[in-house]
Amino acid sequence: QEQMDLQMQVAEEAKKQKMKQLPQVLWIFDDLVDDERVMHSNSNLIATLAIRSRHFGGNLWVSTQKFRALANIIRINLTSLFVWPAMSNRLERKAIIEEISGHYSPDQIEELLQHVSKRKHGFLFVKLKATDPSEMFQDSLVQRIRVTKKDGNALGDAAQQHGPARADAVRDNR
Repeated sequence: QEQMDLQMQVAEEAKKQKMKQLPQVLWIFDDLVDDERVMHSNSNLIATLAIRSRHFGGNLWVSTQKFRALANIIRINLTSLFVWPAMSNRLERKAIIEEISGHYSPDQIEELLQHVSKRKHGFLFVKLKATDPSEMFQDSLVQRIRVTKKDGNALGDAAQQHGPARADAVRDNR
């Protein structure tokens, strides 16, 4: 709470001085799933940060192995997800797939997870607030993945050709 209050004061001072950008801070919370006060409550410090921190230059990273343990208010305010597909818990995998499958089917999201798992230490980056659904997914922050609905596959033809020295996604050179 003390750090959040300090950042709010810094942001207010920056606004008074008419700074174009607020000084930024990053709060990182790692694996607090066992702390009921933090993860399961909609009225705790992490929930407050999830809702309000962007207004005063705050950024929040929450790392968890149990996605469903995050309070709803935290999940609603997420802007991005990093998803490692090696999840062995089928219920957790299903929860994440359900969370990000608004524009695409659960089968397409599963295909994306299978796709990024072919890269050593690969993960799926999901930009939840993307205004264009085709901008939503990246393979390990290396290449954008464009989802197509051709032949029932989630990925375009270029993404289906895998080679050890190249990325396993459709390259977007914009």
